[in-house]
Amino acid sequence: MLKLDVLRRQHRAIRVLLQALRTTRVDTPDGRSLLHLARNAILNHLHEEDLEFYPLLTRNAAASALADAYFCEMRDVSRRTIAFFDACAGDGGADAFAAGFAAIHRLLLQRMEREELHLYPACGGLLAAASPGETTPSIDLRG
Repeated sequence: MLKLDVLRRQHRAIRVLLQALRTTRVDTPDGRSLLHLARNAILNHLHEEDLEFYPLLTRNAAASALADAYFCEMRDVSRRTIAFFDACAGDGGADAFAAGFAAIHRLLLQRMEREELHLYPACGGLLAAASPGETTPSIDLRG
């Protein structure tokens, strides 16, 4: 069962990792390890949202349009995030990191902020208000 407090905790962990990456040289073993940790944390979070959060919301008539809009946008965010980390894992990892980190950092921070300020509060209330006859599972995403 995925709860909004879990997603928020994941956001906090991702923010900490991104902040640490801002001051780390990724051409060192410690830097590559931190980059790998950040990649895994972000991709695991995206995977959980894709598998549990968005499908649940799209089954709720009241939340469907909002969820569809965020999900469609998230595909681009995911694509860009994966491309960034894949480029960093290659031979020119440090150069790719230097060229792309500021943009991916900004993209992810803005996305997490919008989810926490707009999507999570709206969906928590919508899902809690689901009628008993709906087929949406009874999951409290409000945390």
